[in-house]
Amino acid sequence: MTPPAWTVERVASVESTMDAARVKARAGAPDRWAIVAESMTGGRGTHGRPWHAPTGGLYASFILRGVSDPHLLTLALGNAVADVLEVAGVEPKLKWVNDVWVGGKKIAGILVEAESTGASFDFIVCGIGINLNGHAAAFPAALRDSVTTLEDELACDVCIPDLEGFLWQSVDRWLDHAANAPGRVLERFRERDALLGRRVAVESGGKRVEGEATGIDDKGRLLVRTATGTTAVASGSVTLS
Repeated sequence: MTPPAWTVERVASVESTMDAARVKARAGAPDRWAIVAESMTGGRGTHGRPWHAPTGGLYASFILRGVSDPHLLTLALGNAVADVLEVAGVEPKLKWVNDVWVGGKKIAGILVEAESTGASFDFIVCGIGINLNGHAAAFPAALRDSVTTLEDELACDVCIPDLEGFLWQSVDRWLDHAANAPGRVLERFRERDALLGRRVAVESGGKRVEGEATGIDDKGRLLVRTATGTTAVASGSVTLS
């Protein structure tokens, strides 16, 4: 069930829920308008990477308006997704900045994109994709070793409508934390940090930083200890090294 605050449009298939939500936002769709697709033919993640989105997953994008400080949004939404997966019966970890892992493999991703005029945000579009039913063995060969699904982890399929209903409640709760209790967002992310203590390589702004991930700072930036000191990275692509 969708909480009253959300207006949700459902489609069988769409090229990209992010693009569909952006079009709606530009046309004046309100805060917390969302689109949910059973599959996507042209889904994308960060840095324009393709997102494989077959039937069986939960793919949603939604509009936020009136957000003055979005810097913790991605971490907050990661926590929202992790809460849903915990209810389903698995133990998720959060890989900075926008991936959710189970058993060291990606099960979900978050994408946050803003459109602004001058110094103010016109709107923000947030996307969530979760691999629920189906099997990683059916994914493209390049992905099979790095992804998992909830069905793979539980050895049974799950009720997508029930999990979607809980997702909207969880997103509402974590959006409130991001606005009013940012420390809670940081605390819970730190408890779920998949990279803490691991060797990482970060590509950010054309530069490469390698070292040990030592957590996140109070601005949500990834801290990487290198031979010359600790670097705080605000955005970028992270791989284990």
